[in-house]
Amino acid sequence: MHTLVIREAIWKKHPWVSSSLFCAFEASKAKAAEMMAYSGAMVYMTPWLFDDLEEMNSVFGGDPWPYGLEANRHHLGTFLRYLVEEGFLPKKPNLEKLFLDVS
Repeated sequence: MHTLVIREAIWKKHPWVSSSLFCAFEASKAKAAEMMAYSGAMVYMTPWLFDDLEEMNSVFGGDPWPYGLEANRHHLGTFLRYLVEEGFLPKKPNLEKLFLDVS
């Protein structure tokens, strides 16, 4: 869905930024999932929320939005393959050169 970008100059000067941001986003996602599954006062006004959460967990294995390069390698590789096949890129770039794996 989204990509978090850090300027190379900032990352080179402060390499800890990438792992700190990754951890912060993981913690935020975990808190949102916890709040979504809370069965007290509903945070989201979706009448079938708990059924939807159950289905989402069974279909996606618990995390429909995984973070990190390894968790998304297959999807990114497929996307890059399509970009080459459709003529948007001359050749498929190396994922390790495009993404920093901090997972």
